[in-house]
Amino acid sequence: MVFFLWSLSVQSFGQIELLPDTIEERDTTIFTPETNYSGRLPFVNYQNNFIEWYQCDAITHFFSALGNAENKKVRILHIGDSHVQTDYYTGTLRNTLQEIFGSGGRGFVFPYKSAGTHSTYDYTTQSSGVWEFSRNILREPKFDMGIAGATIHTSDTNATFSIIFRTKYNSIHSDFTKLRIFCKADSTSFGLNLRIGYDSIPIQIPVVSSPQKGFIDINLPRASDTLHFSLYRIDTLQKRFECSGILIESNSDNGVLYSSVGINGAGYKSILKQNLFESQLEAYNPDLVVVDVGANDFYPFNYHENELEANLTQIVSIIRKAAPTCSILITNSHDLWKRKKNIPLCKNFSLFTRKMAIQNRCAFYDYFNVSGGAFALAQWRKVGLAQPDRVHLTYKGYALKAELMSNAILTSYREYVEKSPDQLTASQFSADTTEFDESTSDSLISIIPASKPNPIVATPNHQPKVLFHVVKKGETISVIADKYKITNIDIRSWNKLKHNKLFTGQKLRIAPPSINNNIKKDAEIINKKRISLKTHTVKQGETLFSISKKYGVSIDQIKRLNRLKKEIIQPGMHLKIKE
Repeated sequence: MVFFLWSLSVQSFGQIELLPDTIEERDTTIFTPETNYSGRLPFVNYQNNFIEWYQCDAITHFFSALGNAENKKVRILHIGDSHVQTDYYTGTLRNTLQEIFGSGGRGFVFPYKSAGTHSTYDYTTQSSGVWEFSRNILREPKFDMGIAGATIHTSDTNATFSIIFRTKYNSIHSDFTKLRIFCKADSTSFGLNLRIGYDSIPIQIPVVSSPQKGFIDINLPRASDTLHFSLYRIDTLQKRFECSGILIESNSDNGVLYSSVGINGAGYKSILKQNLFESQLEAYNPDLVVVDVGANDFYPFNYHENELEANLTQIVSIIRKAAPTCSILITNSHDLWKRKKNIPLCKNFSLFTRKMAIQNRCAFYDYFNVSGGAFALAQWRKVGLAQPDRVHLTYKGYALKAELMSNAILTSYREYVEKSPDQLTASQFSADTTEFDESTSDSLISIIPASKPNPIVATPNHQPKVLFHVVKKGETISVIADKYKITNIDIRSWNKLKHNKLFTGQKLRIAPPSINNNIKKDAEIINKKRISLKTHTVKQGETLFSISKKYGVSIDQIKRLNRLKKEIIQPGMHLKIKE
């Protein structure tokens, strides 16, 4: 059995002069991170892994904001379904972007226990007392809902809820002290009592400074990985408390604030049930909204494109009304199955989302084709990256998805900064994949050594020597073997097949894999490239300990090279890492 170890890392930064009109006429130099893949799988289309756009203004606002993240916070909202609610995928994506551009906060969190569903990977929730709730998948939700797609409601003054972050994930930084609680902020609401550690903070609703806004803002005396909320009543008018989410931010206006909001089973119809979505989106003020839903609207075989188009058009219209300048990124689902039967409608959905991105001047990420297209999830499952249902991914599968998405953003961002293309589409651009092996992490190469594909060369009969063949309808293993002058045994051996049965769309290796057995030597070369960076710019929340672990050096070495007497460092400091 082969185990895959996926790790995300951005290892080097290229320095590029911005065109004068790229970011608000600023005369500056911007760092554009280079992409890096932890490994290479034959069924993933790395060469097409980038964000596309058909009109430059579809992406300009987001990339301009990203280039100015050092001075102004970049706000991203990622709307999804079950793939997002657990936050394995979006949480890894959040951490990657924040590692590069700085951390602007944890983003949206929700007391899921009170709403009868599960929390995300990095925090748990607790609840007591009597709670009612609405989620956007319900046929007729009882309560108003906003960005999070869920709302909790109680008339019980003894009710409580808690949000407890798991310390091993370090999701809460020392400057995450700004809270925005989205709730019914009027005179009929109970008051809130927030406890962090031994401190108790009474919160009267409505807050005098912002009545009727639908949210209250709180500045905490310090950050805390545990937020415990209880209720109190001081007036007979107070009859209930209703909450639709909590936003946790840093107290500084820089870095990336990446909020992921997903509800199991959600789709386009679900978002349109969120009647507070527009007002809360306006309050969030996003630079990018990722619309990452839609599969539940047709899964498994109920595909009505006119209805999909009407709903997605309305969602885009609501976003544009709430945040007129923000960029919108439309994406789609990977290959899906139902009871061992492949769902071909995923390809239709891929074509549909591309069409909608063009019509609505949105950016587009064709994750269906990047992840391998039709039948691909059988391959993901085979190497331990997908669950047995061939709908959801494993933890390592979501880590790979996050790696693909982050590299897609960085690849297109670099292209935008360097060339400012009016369009960036699959028909005119493919990512350069020639250096995948050289940028593969040593942790992966020690398990499965990467190998460069043989170059395509002309043979005496003028037939190119290729590496893979995609099975067409009606083709058998013998037909394919005859075509490439190889044997059935060769195909079965190179693809680890137990029989001759093939399926349409299957990708077959039809040349022997080139395996580099000198693993130690390769790992040493790659490790030298990985740590070639000699300086490090301190980001918010970093310590000498975390920096020393990142580069594999001691704290004393960093202190000596930078003549530090203490271990106190500040964001923005440039530290020497190696001589």
